[in-house]
Amino acid sequence: MSSLQTEKQRLAPPWSHHEIEQVRLLILEGKSLHAVSRRLGRTPQAVRKIASRLKLPLRPLHLMR
Repeated sequence: MSSLQTEKQRLAPPWSHHEIEQVRLLILEGKSLHAVSRRLGRTPQAVRKIASRLKLPLRPLHLMR
């Protein structure tokens, strides 16, 4: 593992049980990836990754034109 990867891993604290439960509840309520990430103060990529690990369905992204 490179030092850059190690540094990035240290920047974000591990997910707490409360945060994981919040992700689960918000996604199952139909909240968007960005809404969940804003609510929890996590990046959309982090929320996508934890949702994937939990096998939670994410809403499709609708791009505005």
